[in-house]
Amino acid sequence: MNTSIPAGFSLFKQDLNEIIQKTSDVHHDFENGNVFITGASGFFGIWLVEAFLWIARERRMNLTVTVLLRDTAKFFARYPHLRGNDALRWVEGDLDDFKFPDQPVSHIIHAASVPNLGGYDDWASEHICAGVIGMGRVLKLAAEKQVRALLVTSSGGVYTSVLEYQSESGFVEEVDSMAALTSEKVVYGQTKRMMEIMSAAEARKHGFKLAIARCFAFVGPYLPMNANYAIGNFIRDARAGKDIVIMGDGTPLRSYLYAADLAASLIRMLVKSRSGVPYNIAGKEVLSIKELALLVAQCHDMPTESVKVMTQVISGAPVNKYLADIDKASKEGLLCDSTSLVDAITRTSKWLDQKA
Repeated sequence: MNTSIPAGFSLFKQDLNEIIQKTSDVHHDFENGNVFITGASGFFGIWLVEAFLWIARERRMNLTVTVLLRDTAKFFARYPHLRGNDALRWVEGDLDDFKFPDQPVSHIIHAASVPNLGGYDDWASEHICAGVIGMGRVLKLAAEKQVRALLVTSSGGVYTSVLEYQSESGFVEEVDSMAALTSEKVVYGQTKRMMEIMSAAEARKHGFKLAIARCFAFVGPYLPMNANYAIGNFIRDARAGKDIVIMGDGTPLRSYLYAADLAASLIRMLVKSRSGVPYNIAGKEVLSIKELALLVAQCHDMPTESVKVMTQVISGAPVNKYLADIDKASKEGLLCDSTSLVDAITRTSKWLDQKA
């Protein structure tokens, strides 16, 4: 593959060009537009920022990208290559009370989130406030600017956070402690669902288009390698020549979508999705965590013996599955999933080589 990185960008030119190709039929919707992006410093956000800036440059479009930044100096310290881009503007402020840009806004992508990377006790409260209050502020921006479309990045967590249990005699209290009710799975998924509902209500009231992307698992440049992402941890350890250690039994099933395909899918959704209808955005290759570890090892020329499974499989135990039915998004031409998982892992590792 071509691993060149164009000046003023940090992603592979091949990835950026593939995004252009996969979104070419929707570029017209962004002409003379201003795309407002929250969460611009995160994994989703930086891919979307660079994708739109590349489209603007290569298509010679009158397109502006405005990002919401909590700390402008920190953002440009991390992404110094973006500082001189004439198509990029920014607003500094917090998600719950940021000042609206003076310029018109044509599209909004709300990708901000509060990850619980440190396992803090107060995360639940912070996440709910950021999710609900922040969503309210974004919706106010959408209404005031009369945007054409708003994309909300939701999550497959909305499916796994359902609490109701029912017995023959009726509904049963689903939790027996405050800790269970404020667990990460419950708080994350329920907050995402509330963001979907809030957005749908306001889109119906004000008439703007609402795209809802229920996002699952991904891999690619800028994915944190030291967080609670199995594929990132596996790539990190393989690159360091260390054993890939699986603390569980390796049986959970997952699928992964490459970040360039993710960005292309979200851009297509802004224009092509049905308003207010959620779509699952996920990879199509299903494999177990053990199979994933073995694949990462193979991509880094490591022996199969380097994969260590620490917990024995219990016969007959149910298998944990975090998988999505992607039929709707695929049939409606929204999901881009042409990058194989082997290619996705290889590209990610080669990009890390470049960054090193």
